[in-house]
Amino acid sequence: MAQKIFKSKIDQALVIVPFVFFMVVTAFMVYGEERISAILVTGGILLSTALFIAYIAHGMCYIINDGILYVQCGILYRKHLEISRITSIKRTRDPISAPAASLDRLHIAFDTHSILIVSPAHREAFVQRLLESNPNIIQSIIHGDNGKNL
Repeated sequence: MAQKIFKSKIDQALVIVPFVFFMVVTAFMVYGEERISAILVTGGILLSTALFIAYIAHGMCYIINDGILYVQCGILYRKHLEISRITSIKRTRDPISAPAASLDRLHIAFDTHSILIVSPAHREAFVQRLLESNPNIIQSIIHGDNGKNL
């Protein structure tokens, strides 16, 4: 089976909110008549942080290749999981820290008590690809507010 790359779904709020916050902080500094050097340093730090968040969000992906799920989150996080170890998949909106740039997530259980939370943009194709590698995965179909399945 050929390698397949699934980009992470990105909730725009996760990228826009930090930018707005940083702009508001900088605006308060300008209107508060802070020294220009303080504004530039703070603005530079905040802009660098916002750009780093955007880089992480847009660089997040899940790769399925030869029975292994690879999770990549920029330069910060890399994990691989043998798909044969996956026992179940279900939808979740759990905000727990995870390599997922959206709250529209999948809870992947593996081994006895381990989990991996992901947010592929094309959830159905992602799950189907996992099932092709491991048809024993239990799917918990959970209807959200929009009535869509897994």
